[in-house]
Amino acid sequence: MRALLTFALLACSARAGWFSRGGTEKPDTKKAAPATPAAPDAAEKKTKAPPPPPVEELAAAERDHTCAAGLVFDVYANGASENPVRVEMSGGQCETVAAFEAAVSRAVCEDTAACHVRDGAGRRVRRCSELSRNSAEAGVQPGLIPRAYGVRRDMRWVFPTEEVGYKRYLPHLQITLTTLAEEPRLFALDNFLTEEDASQLIEDALAISDDEHKLTRSSVGAKGYTVSSTRTSENAWVKDTKTAMRMKRRAFELLGFDHYDERMADGLQVLRYNNTNGYAAHKDYLDRPRGLSREAMEPSLGGANRLATVFLYLSDVQHGGQTVFPH
Repeated sequence: MRALLTFALLACSARAGWFSRGGTEKPDTKKAAPATPAAPDAAEKKTKAPPPPPVEELAAAERDHTCAAGLVFDVYANGASENPVRVEMSGGQCETVAAFEAAVSRAVCEDTAACHVRDGAGRRVRRCSELSRNSAEAGVQPGLIPRAYGVRRDMRWVFPTEEVGYKRYLPHLQITLTTLAEEPRLFALDNFLTEEDASQLIEDALAISDDEHKLTRSSVGAKGYTVSSTRTSENAWVKDTKTAMRMKRRAFELLGFDHYDERMADGLQVLRYNNTNGYAAHKDYLDRPRGLSREAMEPSLGGANRLATVFLYLSDVQHGGQTVFPH
């Protein structure tokens, strides 16, 4: 499966917004049966681990992050904010990657090997101790009980919205993510880029001279150069400057990718909107051009399409300039 990230750099300071549409990459939200404990190994049969302490004790801020006595945590489907499955694991099982992932997979993915596990900040976790330590960091998740999210291995991480106005802190990126809307899944990001980054990207765009990538009338569609009255901005493609690469890598980290892959980045578009310029309502998820097979653009079938759009506002204006989501 391949999914593309598209970067649109528009005309405000260090504030950025991004949204992710469900499409074929939406999480599995089928109601799962409560998890059952994993079968104990040979060593555990001889010396049975003591039962986990009460939930309240394990949820305390000063809890033992080694999880020697086990851990009680809630498992959510990818992108979900409701209907968790409560899981209790003994100390012996907690630090075994296979047992930990199997417990989460049974809870929300209906198969013991179907999912990998993320914390509330989208970071990959492989053991109870990692989940316990990460979930105790300020702002990572609501509530005290550790939250694990099961993400199917053929899907991408999706941030839970919780509720409009909810603020989530991402310690590994020092970014605060605020829910603006639940549908489409829309967030505002604080501290994604600096004023210096914004100025440098504009400078990089204006310095491009080759006809294929320089600032020119924006086009529409997935193939070729097609001018449309629905899109009247100017567009430049900033591909591999130092600042552009740093922004693209940061976006991949933000969205929970394990590594950066240039083939999955749609490129960094720097757009200029002058007075009267605009772009009519549209979907960033690409329609399949005539003559192209369904498999080529359907992520669930191994094709490529867009997963998320990251908007970076590089300047501010007194009036206008909004991005509107009419539906």
